[in-house]
Amino acid sequence: MRLRYSSPVLRLRHSCVQSVEALLGSLERLGNCTMNTLEFLAQVSASIKANGKFVGGKDAKANGGATTGDDAAFAIMDGETNFDASDLALAEEALAWARGYEGDNKFLSALRVKVATDDMLFSNASIAAWVIPAYQDKDNTNADLSSYKDAVFYGSVGGEAAFRGSIVSVITTKGGRFGPQSYVTLADKANHLFLWKTSGDRANGLKAGQAVRVWGTIKEHKDYKGIKQTRLVRPKITLA
Repeated sequence: MRLRYSSPVLRLRHSCVQSVEALLGSLERLGNCTMNTLEFLAQVSASIKANGKFVGGKDAKANGGATTGDDAAFAIMDGETNFDASDLALAEEALAWARGYEGDNKFLSALRVKVATDDMLFSNASIAAWVIPAYQDKDNTNADLSSYKDAVFYGSVGGEAAFRGSIVSVITTKGGRFGPQSYVTLADKANHLFLWKTSGDRANGLKAGQAVRVWGTIKEHKDYKGIKQTRLVRPKITLA
């Protein structure tokens, strides 16, 4: 049996052999196969619509199934793509966004690298697939900090931070090796701006506008796009 590599929407381009027996006989060769990045992302979009959700590595491992990225990659490999014009349009927008990302989110920066070329490796499918849900959640990945351009650093790196303030924003992205990534930005009345980055459900229940008391350790002082941020590690946050 031969694998089919053409779809009715785009012509697929692959650098791997087309024999099922050869592919099954060499996982290393399979990992080095390439597929068109745009078509892959379009198929990811179609898979999400068909299944009603995106499945990342953590969920796939917990449930004993495949990731959305793997499903999309094998659909392409078997010539069984089912994406339509709307999926292709979404993929084009998401790809342009990912390639132009210039923020300091390490996961999104890694995605940019994975989809930087017109053809991508099959072995990167599970990670690269996150471009679609990350793009759909892009409006929640950047806080407007323009009103804090005159902020100053708090304390000394390695020292303690203890203050009353309010939550400026809580941004949660769907990516990350340890689950959702949350970025909690806080401010006090003394012109200090704080950032706490955490994973999992640690930021659950926190919302913009809440008055809080915070105790934590100062991890670093960082100038982010001209705005001084004091970054915290393992803070205790309670409602004031």
